[in-house]
Amino acid sequence: MASISWRLGSMIAAVTLMASGAVGSSAAQSPKTAFGTAYDLLLALYPELDARAAYVQVSLDDWEPLSTLRREFTRFDVAVGWRDDPRNPSRPIKMMLGLSVDLDYDGSLKRVLASGVFVNSDQRKSIEARFVNGDDVPRATVNQALRSAGARFDWDSEEAVRELGADLGTRLEPIIGRSTVLSVRFDPSQDLLWWIDLVCQNGEQQHVYRLSLEPFDGRVIAFSRH
Repeated sequence: MASISWRLGSMIAAVTLMASGAVGSSAAQSPKTAFGTAYDLLLALYPELDARAAYVQVSLDDWEPLSTLRREFTRFDVAVGWRDDPRNPSRPIKMMLGLSVDLDYDGSLKRVLASGVFVNSDQRKSIEARFVNGDDVPRATVNQALRSAGARFDWDSEEAVRELGADLGTRLEPIIGRSTVLSVRFDPSQDLLWWIDLVCQNGEQQHVYRLSLEPFDGRVIAFSRH
């Protein structure tokens, strides 16, 4: 198993690559390419992580014969955590963010799913249970529930979320190409997520990427190509 590490600071991030079959312009991803992909994604999706100064490790499974590789996607998982007291190396590392990343056979980004305390998963789900799959709920009721829980983005935050989507598109441009915000929507009968569609142009290829943002800090929960 090959691994590469570098220091960003007091936060610890462990990244494990499970090579399930990437075939790019040459062959499977090298550790350096996988490492760079994880780094680019983390700082594009969550730029505030940079200020925490992280330790990151990427591990790559042993090489397999090209004939055994599936031409579907490569999947790798990213776990991010930090110590309560970064000055005390004996303190345990608490996992705060988990990412599951899928790349298409040509190495392009296909899907990212996030969970954990850092993206407010449990907090959001506890409020979702009150509204999802129920009767139509007044906008004021949803907004009050979100604001009482400390959410920054309620049902009336479309313009602010649109700006977030544009900023995310700019940071993701090296990965997905230049993008434009196509649509923004929020439907509390389905979930308490803001959904943003980006139209992306990368060379001659055009794709639509869909992002979902949680309402508390506007952090990315899911990101997929359609």
